[in-house]
Amino acid sequence: MAKEKKVKNPAGISFKDSIKTKLITVMLLVAAIPLIVAVIVSYITSTTKAKNDAIDVLEARGKYVEAKFSEIVSQNIIALQTFAGAPSTITYLQTYNSPDAPIPTEVVLAQMDAINTNIDDGNVSVILSLASGEQLIRADRNALANIADRAYFQQAVSTKKPAVSDIVVSKSAETG
Repeated sequence: MAKEKKVKNPAGISFKDSIKTKLITVMLLVAAIPLIVAVIVSYITSTTKAKNDAIDVLEARGKYVEAKFSEIVSQNIIALQTFAGAPSTITYLQTYNSPDAPIPTEVVLAQMDAINTNIDDGNVSVILSLASGEQLIRADRNALANIADRAYFQQAVSTKKPAVSDIVVSKSAETG
């Protein structure tokens, strides 16, 4: 192969020092810099807007879930207070161990089933307990247990107000 000779510019100016090269470079920078800045600004603006929109949507969904949850808790409390204050429940509690009890357990269970059907929140969790924590009837028909050691039960007994607990594992599930 023959050696190629470098052709020199007749004026002796190298390519990188040429005005043409410098003009092209300046023109590219003049076009590229605003484009790069515009892309960066657009990216930052759109990602910030997307993040803010996502936060707004999540806050709205959170408020909706909170309202629905509060509604379900309120319905449960009203239903349980109504059940607890019903004359049939009071009579059952007063006579539950006597042989001539006027209210059979099946009647109270039917009332508990009606509460669960009416609330329809996916739970079958109505339980009738004594102030000692001893369970008398469970709507889910699971084994009875003593819940006196549960924080929600202690709070309800001490304040005589409804208490809402964190998630707990059923004592009947623990033993069964």
